[in-house]
Amino acid sequence: MSLVSSTAYKYAEALADVAADTHFPLEKAGEQLESFVSAYNGSEELKSALLVPSYPLAVKQGVVREISQLLKMEKIVLNFLLVLLEKGRLGQIEEVFAAYQGVLDNKAGVVRVDVASAHTLSAEDQKQIAATMKKVTGKEVKLSYSVDDDLIGGLKLQVGSTVYDGSVRSSLEQLRNRMKAESN
Repeated sequence: MSLVSSTAYKYAEALADVAADTHFPLEKAGEQLESFVSAYNGSEELKSALLVPSYPLAVKQGVVREISQLLKMEKIVLNFLLVLLEKGRLGQIEEVFAAYQGVLDNKAGVVRVDVASAHTLSAEDQKQIAATMKKVTGKEVKLSYSVDDDLIGGLKLQVGSTVYDGSVRSSLEQLRNRMKAESN
């Protein structure tokens, strides 16, 4: 579960706004952004070429243009990547992509919920969590599940920047804090 910075979210919103203003399909912009993220993550040489401060900006821009041609990216996405590069934010491309997915979800009335549990949840438990989160948020939910070995039991849910911690560890910590407060 990772939080997205407000800066990444602002860039993601800007891409969505420009795409909407130019009647470019927002989903297509997301797909092209995702293909760049995959290429970026799949090549240490590419990361190095784009992130090493000693390389001139013009060289880095040429690399981004070349990659965009190979990936058959539209100009709108290329220009967005060039802005990220120019502003020194290309190293945050994964976070910006996650924020962009959030922007698309928000526009579609969908909320993503990350669920961490101490053990793998049954299909019935997953169905119950989905129904509860739909009721709580009033939106369609997309759930992603993970097992967190640090949890003793219970669940930890993250909806955007809000974390619902119903783990045993959290309950024990709250109990310990109450006992300390009462003894003082």
